[in-house]
Amino acid sequence: MASILILILLWILYFGIHSVFASYAVKKRFQKLFPGLNRFYRTIYIFFSIAGLAVIFLFQASLPLSQLYCTNTLSTFVGLSLASFGLMIVIISFSYYDTAEFLGLRQAMGDLKEQGFTKEGILNYVRHPLYSGSMLFLVGYLFLAPNIVNMVSVICMIIYFIIGSYFEEKKLI
Repeated sequence: MASILILILLWILYFGIHSVFASYAVKKRFQKLFPGLNRFYRTIYIFFSIAGLAVIFLFQASLPLSQLYCTNTLSTFVGLSLASFGLMIVIISFSYYDTAEFLGLRQAMGDLKEQGFTKEGILNYVRHPLYSGSMLFLVGYLFLAPNIVNMVSVICMIIYFIIGSYFEEKKLI
């Protein structure tokens, strides 16, 4: 039980740090403190986001797994279907985003112009297709690997996606 609480706290800490460093206030503060590194902010942010996820996933992999139920053909089919559909949405979504900008590569090369707001393709139907696709993928994954540890992580991530989309909407306005 203590390890599950630590996992939840790691997710809360990760999401808190992730959100703080995504805020305009912190970006502006970074610009003032390190004017020569401004163009690398997004790349640094992505690097630390991936590193943080790696730490959590490594911790999660060390935990004992308590199965929620035994998988069967139906759960495998549902899991693969949801995960595949979610992954398709994520892949399609990236075709409407500037991937180099998303990863911070364009900014690192000195191009600080932002892509801006768009309503093309999938973005005409779903405001946050990366979140939506990721949530479907995670639920599908949970059907494929139904254990307490995965359930806790999936719930934490979905809650964050829902809260994050709310605040992202406010930023877009």
